[in-house]
Amino acid sequence: FDHPKEFYRMQQFGIMSQLPINKAKNDEDKPAYVYDVVHTNSTMVIMHGMCPRAAELGSTDPAYKHKMYHISHPLDKFIDECVRSWDEYQESWRKAGCTAEYIPYPYTKEMVRGYFDEYNKATGMSIDPRGPADLSKEDFQQEAPSFAQLPAWAADDRNIEMAEQASKAEGAKWWYDISSSNVLKPGEIAPQKAKHH
Repeated sequence: FDHPKEFYRMQQFGIMSQLPINKAKNDEDKPAYVYDVVHTNSTMVIMHGMCPRAAELGSTDPAYKHKMYHISHPLDKFIDECVRSWDEYQESWRKAGCTAEYIPYPYTKEMVRGYFDEYNKATGMSIDPRGPADLSKEDFQQEAPSFAQLPAWAADDRNIEMAEQASKAEGAKWWYDISSSNVLKPGEIAPQKAKHH
């Protein structure tokens, strides 16, 4: 997240008390960590309302997800997996006593291509079931930094200056907050620490 100070501002405005709380739904066999789309959308609306900069980060999500999906689930792989899963179900039913004839998976790659052609004709779009034309796995692979390698932003003197200023201001505040709670005022007696045996 490019704007870490935004969280503290949001916290001051009570973000934590405004976010939805998800509870376990025992009757649906859903633990608290399994949340639904209503929870997700409410959270997103509240977060983006309090921090428009967070919404900026998602502005490229549709293109990213489109590429990512087609890289990880190309049409051939997707249809092959559908056929395999379809056949596994039929085999398990056969083993359980089902006597119905084998039914081949009802969709083919050619049918899917036809759906895309029909969609393109109806909408004037030009999408392809193989994904975007500039599809490349390199878009999603980051080169691991070598030991002690500076991040790209560190080559810019202005970025370094801004980081130093922020660090000095935050450091001074931190030391003030920490030390002021540990300094005795005139006439105060230091509290005795409990001894553990």
